[in-house]
Amino acid sequence: MSHRSTSRTRLAVVCAGTALATFAAVGTATAADPVMNGSWGPFNRCPVDAAELLAANGVEQTPQCVVASSPGGTFKMGRITVTTGKVNVQFGAVQNADGTTTTVGPAGGAIKADAVTVPGGLLGIMCPSEVPVISAICEDLLENNTLNKITATVESAGSPRDFNQYAAIVAGEPIVTVPIKVKLKNPFLSDSCYIGSNSNPILLKTRNAAEPGFNGAVSLGNGTPVPEGEPGDLTTLSFGGTSLTDNTFAIPGASNCGLFGAIDLAVNLKSGIPAATGNSINLGNAKTAVTSLYDGSTVYPDGGQAFSGYWHSGVTG
Repeated sequence: MSHRSTSRTRLAVVCAGTALATFAAVGTATAADPVMNGSWGPFNRCPVDAAELLAANGVEQTPQCVVASSPGGTFKMGRITVTTGKVNVQFGAVQNADGTTTTVGPAGGAIKADAVTVPGGLLGIMCPSEVPVISAICEDLLENNTLNKITATVESAGSPRDFNQYAAIVAGEPIVTVPIKVKLKNPFLSDSCYIGSNSNPILLKTRNAAEPGFNGAVSLGNGTPVPEGEPGDLTTLSFGGTSLTDNTFAIPGASNCGLFGAIDLAVNLKSGIPAATGNSINLGNAKTAVTSLYDGSTVYPDGGQAFSGYWHSGVTG
């Protein structure tokens, strides 16, 4: 059998394994996020019905919703640098009287991000290679470049933690730790090909690159604004006009890429991962917002339940 025929056989085995993995991973579509009224608008994924938030009494424990978003930026992992699309992070928080903070992510994960195209595609992150099964793929990619495209999508790898509300209004202090993993998608990669995992995540600790602008507003429980100086049910603090950055995180190696992880090593070697240092993220034109029960004279003995009811009253579609 010729070298080319042997390569084709190996290639067929990889593709067959990929097809089976992809078929097994097909699931039902998730429901669309709700549309929210007024000040609730940015908080459409807040886990207000999580047990931790519902149990907050509004006195010793104050329930909050937190969101950070960016229209785009850059993300460097080892020798890979991608241009990010829209990124949105949401979670619930309980500010405790002893100064600690309890955080909880939405059931679907705290982070949502647009899929982005990896520069150079699969050729760029694993070719050339002296490993026969990898070189076979590289040869085929050179002949059929339509198979080269690879996309990367950031996904949650655990609930956010270490939320520091004060850090949202200053520069250089980590605001929150967000565990993530990056899914790589290409016909030659299995449907479970990731950089990072739930057990070994990338830990982003983003901070304001400069002191952000600040705005505060009061609204009724359903999110409808009230005139300045009048009491309401919710207080929303918004910060923006700067970038969210971090260059302190490590990048784990790729895993489960190709049949039985056959492509892991090639991806790791060419991409320069695992990488303990030299990684960075910069999310431009970022906006952060926090909403909580109005902190005026109103007392909320069942604060968490009231907060949940307000959120649900703000759903418009």
